[in-house]
Amino acid sequence: RFQYEKLNGGSEEKQRALREVKETVLHRKHLDSSIDFIGKLVFGFDKGPLVLEAARGSGQPLVDDWDCLKTMVSVTVSYSALFLFPVELTL
Repeated sequence: RFQYEKLNGGSEEKQRALREVKETVLHRKHLDSSIDFIGKLVFGFDKGPLVLEAARGSGQPLVDDWDCLKTMVSVTVSYSALFLFPVELTL
């Protein structure tokens, strides 16, 4: 049985556990939608979901070029930060 089910009916601990589960689910949904959006931007709105859902065969590496992946993540984070934390440029 789940730990949650073992907790007393309306106890504070049970409410806290339920709140944590809900927050985790919301966070994962946010991450999923962000990854889907990035996939659409990178691979196109029609092809993005297909590429992201494709699975590599057993025994194949997750990434062909780790250096390329690291660079792309770094660039994405850099540009995303500009949108998340806009800075006023003064010339």
